[in-house]
Amino acid sequence: MIPRYAVSASVALLITFGLFTIMQSLVARGAGGLAEKRERTVFDFVRLARDEKTELKKREKPDRKPSQPQSAVPMAVAKSSSPVKQAIKILQLAQIDLAVLQSMSLSTAEEVYNAWALPGGVRTEDWWITASVRAFLSSTGMGEVKDPSASVT
Repeated sequence: MIPRYAVSASVALLITFGLFTIMQSLVARGAGGLAEKRERTVFDFVRLARDEKTELKKREKPDRKPSQPQSAVPMAVAKSSSPVKQAIKILQLAQIDLAVLQSMSLSTAEEVYNAWALPGGVRTEDWWITASVRAFLSSTGMGEVKDPSASVT
């Protein structure tokens, strides 16, 4: 165990002496570098006082006609009296969309539309969900009903 400490101590002394020698040579080379005086640049910032007068302009509101609010929620939902009723109607709309899109059938889309649509709305063929189902079925060449082995993700 003593030889092990002796070897470790001698290696440590060699490393220490080597570092000391390197540092001494670096200091000796740079001794003349600090003797020179460099001229320093000084910046002087001056803030000038300005005349600050606040000018008030007369502004007039433009005449605007009241417009109908554009909403992503259908009017039947927006006219509800309570937030709970609004939430129920939105959930019903979501369930309608989900029922049609899960079946991916034009006949189901027509049945759902006829059961839930209010009079005076768009035609069944023009309903955006029917158009989406038709586009999907025509692009995949499946006819009027989605193939049961196919999955939509």
